[in-house]
Amino acid sequence: MIIAIVTGLILGILTGVLPGIGVTTLLLSMYTILEYFTILELFVFYAVLMTSLQYYGNVTSILYGVYGEITSGPAVKHGYALFKERTQYGIDALIYTANGSFVAALLATVLLVIHSYISDL
Repeated sequence: MIIAIVTGLILGILTGVLPGIGVTTLLLSMYTILEYFTILELFVFYAVLMTSLQYYGNVTSILYGVYGEITSGPAVKHGYALFKERTQYGIDALIYTANGSFVAALLATVLLVIHSYISDL
């Protein structure tokens, strides 16, 4: 389980920061490694990957104005404009992005663990 979490986190950071690499490309290139994961490890890997990818993709969008990943459109349009003005709103955009990603990751992980315990009963 720890390997799935660490792998998802590292690959989510790299995929989010590097523009042009999406989830589909990453999952297709990692297919041979992912086939050794159990179903629960795959879900954990994917949840950690998506939440870290969303956060780091939006960080590069807000700071530099480039698309870190496909769903960073609003962050590029609005977040970068706020950050470029050098106001508190640009920093707030980063903070809210971090908090949103953390809450989503926590909720997804809790629901996944609850589901795995219920299905084991």
